[in-house]
Amino acid sequence: MTKPMDIMNECYRCKNKENIPLNCYIKCTNPDPFMKGRHFGKISGWFDYPARFDPIWKEKLCDNFAGKE
Repeated sequence: MTKPMDIMNECYRCKNKENIPLNCYIKCTNPDPFMKGRHFGKISGWFDYPARFDPIWKEKLCDNFAGKE
């Protein structure tokens, strides 16, 4: 079983992560087409994957995760 902390933090360790200037959210440059986010995060505007999102609202690990070298 995957620990929730891994799901929430994997994006910060991925080379596909792109910071958004003047924003606390991130962008994914190689999005997982099957990524799902929790409903409350979506309706609150905190999970607009892949353009602007907070990984804490993800429901699964990313299929396109690529660790930084």
